Amino acid sequence: MPIPSSIEKSHILKSIKEIDQRQPRYPKKRDSTVYDLHYRGRVYPPKYVISVANKFANGAELHGFKGGAQTNNFLIARGFTDIRNKNTGQRVVPVAEEEDDSTFYPEGRESYVRHRKLERNPRLAKEVKNRRLKETGDLSCDVCEFSFQRHYGPIGIGFIEAHHTIPISKFHGRRITRPKEIALVCSNCHRMLHRTTPLLSVAELRRKLKKSAATTSATR
Repeated sequence: MPIPSSIEKSHILKSIKEIDQRQPRYPKKRDSTVYDLHYRGRVYPPKYVISVANKFANGAELHGFKGGAQTNNFLIARGFTDIRNKNTGQRVVPVAEEEDDSTFYPEGRESYVRHRKLERNPRLAKEVKNRRLKETGDLSCDVCEFSFQRHYGPIGIGFIEAHHTIPISKFHGRRITRPKEIALVCSNCHRMLHRTTPLLSVAELRRKLKKSAATTSATR
């Protein structure tokens, strides 16, 4: 369940203020297990802060959403950057989020399910994204260089789609997907890569894009 984008920084500040006024400040069962939000010398459970903030944004506390990367990215995007690992004290940075929605897979749900079943390591795509984030600080499309973060601002942090360059039809039983077989692409380019049989390669689509751009420029 995604966190509503209607929750803004002002709602989070109201949430923090309300938590500070409570006694106890929050239920023990709502304490964080891995990460803490640090704000003005006090510590807060990130997920609980967002849950209460939703009351100010949408009328009721929010339940059923994931903590971890989704929660941390959401707070960081709204200016609450001091989030630390409870065990190590290390400050967290934006990380890639899981792709758990079959609608992201252009060939349809059946292919998506088969893709998930055959791929031995479903966390590999996320690891590739996080490696790119550490190297460049951003996730830009391997074809067109589009960045969701640069284009859409905070809501685009940590988002891009993973394209498996080895087609499902070439899988023979279970196999390990290697990092070099995953390209990071925007939604538009992802769908274009799947428009032909056999699949276009990233390099081929990049050439088509450059050729189209040159042709358009010449006709203006």
